[in-house]
Amino acid sequence: STQRHGEPLRKPSQQPVTDSIFNVVMTSMQATLQASIQGAGITEEAGYDLVENIVKDWSRKHVHFTRFLEKTLRELKYMTTFSIPTAQKPIPQATAHVYFTLSEIHKATPHISYRFENDCLQFSDPMSLGPYKYEVWLDRIINDKLLVRNLLDLTTDFEKVRLSRDGIVAGQPDTVPVVAEETTQSDENADNESSTSITEQDVEGLKQRLHEIFDAADKDGSGSLDLAELSAILESSALGLSDWDVKLILTSADQNDDGLINWQEFVPLAAEVLHTMFAVRKPKETPLTYEPVAEEDIQILFGGETDVVLKAAQEAFDAADITGTGKLKRYQFRSALTTSHAHLTPREINLLIGFLEVDEEGFISFDDFAPLMSRFRIEAVKNAITQAVSGELGQYLFNLFKRFDPEQKGLLHLHEVRDILFNAELLVLSQLQILCLVASAELNEDGLVDYEKFAVEAAESVGEMFNPNMLHERAALVDRQTKSGLDVVPNFDKEEVEYELRQTFQEYDTNNDGFFDFEEFKKCLDGSSMKLSPTEIQMLMAAADVDEDGRVSYDEFVQFGTILLYELKKREILHSASGIAAEDSKSQ
Repeated sequence: STQRHGEPLRKPSQQPVTDSIFNVVMTSMQATLQASIQGAGITEEAGYDLVENIVKDWSRKHVHFTRFLEKTLRELKYMTTFSIPTAQKPIPQATAHVYFTLSEIHKATPHISYRFENDCLQFSDPMSLGPYKYEVWLDRIINDKLLVRNLLDLTTDFEKVRLSRDGIVAGQPDTVPVVAEETTQSDENADNESSTSITEQDVEGLKQRLHEIFDAADKDGSGSLDLAELSAILESSALGLSDWDVKLILTSADQNDDGLINWQEFVPLAAEVLHTMFAVRKPKETPLTYEPVAEEDIQILFGGETDVVLKAAQEAFDAADITGTGKLKRYQFRSALTTSHAHLTPREINLLIGFLEVDEEGFISFDDFAPLMSRFRIEAVKNAITQAVSGELGQYLFNLFKRFDPEQKGLLHLHEVRDILFNAELLVLSQLQILCLVASAELNEDGLVDYEKFAVEAAESVGEMFNPNMLHERAALVDRQTKSGLDVVPNFDKEEVEYELRQTFQEYDTNNDGFFDFEEFKKCLDGSSMKLSPTEIQMLMAAADVDEDGRVSYDEFVQFGTILLYELKKREILHSASGIAAEDSKSQ
């Protein structure tokens, strides 16, 4: 190279190093600039065109529009709304939204993903659903909203004035078919129509919608989903379900040993629970209001029951843990709880086992069961309070009992009533609470229960048991007694009662085999020197589990029977005390 006049001499070896660094810096700046230029190229308008190009062929019957939502450093977000307006209904009653995200917008071709409204499934391939599947998903979302709208009577005041009963402008026939097929009736015919056909139609609609939701989530086509997957799908659906609603529905799920559920078998059960749930929760002309019950009060009143269950469950767990590892498979713990006296109903077991976390090897720990059980019981009491004040509980119980009376005689055995309540979809009471309910059931001369009469009485008992205005008073009483070192039930020595029960059974066990048939069991209780009341005897009879030979093992029953007698007396005292407090409040 030629050296300029006055320029200092440079060593030949310096030039290539300096040039190399300079070239690297320039290349980096050019790449950054090019990326910036490309990023600027994916404008809001360009992103809009990309989204529109994707959705334009999704449906032949829905109309849509796309709206820009927001832009971040690396993403553009859009929402496309689908509906089926008609000349008679230009403003649709329900719409479906799809949310698009364009990421990596600095690249020439951004990554596009989308999800349907309230859905947990994220799609990344614009054509991942296949031809005409998009219409099915859009219809499902719109139909879900229409279904909830109809079942919960969400018609606005404007619509009541401007729309007729079937949702069409008065005097204007709807010539374009809507998504949800509905049978149009006059108000007079609709009022006179029995609820049976409507119920069947609603349930079938729910089955179809649930089938579509679960089918789409079953990516590998195995026909099975786990409880967590079902829970996430139901929570993200457009059915407006709370966390507790989802849990109620999932108590119907039948899990295999691996914790998986055949969702096709689950669909009809879930649809029945959903329909019952919506029917019971129809809005009332005058909604009932009450002060929320503090969780501390719930714990004070019902924590003792939970402690009893946890102790029995721990014993069942330890007995099943023959290797002493402190871990069990889900099916092992389920079997242990089912076959032992853990004082849990089948629905409680189903739900609790399903939501237990498993480790990498598929094992569960009892340490995870205790907090789950405590939380579940608090939520169950809150649900019972809701049902108690609903005003619909009596009718719900009657319909429930009637379902298990195929000959429609109006009569059920005491144990049938007990088992039906153990498996009630919406009223998830504890075993102790249910046995206290059936203890007051009136039996006819054949020992059967008139369930129409009992449904009314049981609803009143639940209303008294979970009266939100009285629960705080009862909790305050228990708290005062506990802090004073006193028991709510005075002069009840559990060890002495357990001893007397065992002595009574042994006295009547003439062949010393430790078993009674059901008639012998009743005779033993009737003739006991403990002077048990008719209510106490009936509760103990209802609690007795008979084996395949129709026999009762009294050795296993003694401890549980003692707990039952204590809980019954405790409830009688608390209800009496709160009743006196209520009368005093009125007199003041």
